[in-house]
Amino acid sequence: MFKNHTCNRIAGICLLLTSFLLVGFAQEADFVVSPDGEYTSIQAAIDVAITGDIIEVQSGIYEENVDVNKSITLRGADTGSWKPVVDAKGNGTAITISTSGAVLENFCVVNAGKYPDAGIKVTSDKNVISNCNVWNNGHWGIYLKGADENLVTGCLISTNGDDGILVYSSNENVFRYNIISNNGDDGIQLLESDQNSLVSNSADVNMDSGIFLDQSQINLVRGNAITNNMFGIRLLNSSTEGVGPNLFVNNTQDARAES
Repeated sequence: MFKNHTCNRIAGICLLLTSFLLVGFAQEADFVVSPDGEYTSIQAAIDVAITGDIIEVQSGIYEENVDVNKSITLRGADTGSWKPVVDAKGNGTAITISTSGAVLENFCVVNAGKYPDAGIKVTSDKNVISNCNVWNNGHWGIYLKGADENLVTGCLISTNGDDGILVYSSNENVFRYNIISNNGDDGIQLLESDQNSLVSNSADVNMDSGIFLDQSQINLVRGNAITNNMFGIRLLNSSTEGVGPNLFVNNTQDARAES
């Protein structure tokens, strides 16, 4: 009964957040950011936006640290030279989502600093991160800290210095259709995080585990392709409830449980 309730709740979160994202696509932007436009800084547009606004960021490289501190849609647009790039230049977190109910879609996020920085850091609830490339960040690619009921979908998370995704003290989040590869530690790590859903992701060629559950309970880990890692799935003081089936190929050890 509890498992069914959890799965139904996760499905409801997915439907709600996906609907929110699709509504954003159908609306025109309230602000446009471009290298030669009225707004040349993403943060400058955020600072004048209000709740519910849509900011379209056109192709270009934006060397800044962005704080999404309002419930807005921040939407990247390929206007001829690929999706916009947020480049932290090795200093701090590239994009922080510090308020609930925001949408971040279609960005490339690179060159965040080392610990404790991340390409994208989320400290709030019920946000959507979609279709982002999170590459070459000094420590984590995506980091959720005390963040619940978020959706991360369709992202490519690669060549980050530590975990591709770290989920710490964060519950009931959904990660699906992401490709997490070539990261310096784990592909996805759940640390003290419960009732999250990891479904239909690919975790490939990560230095330690494809997926690592550490002191995390009742998480749905199903339908993932886990290939070419040291450990496919590693569990430390974590429940196996909801784990499997998954596809394992060419890991040194497909599954390992420790206490």
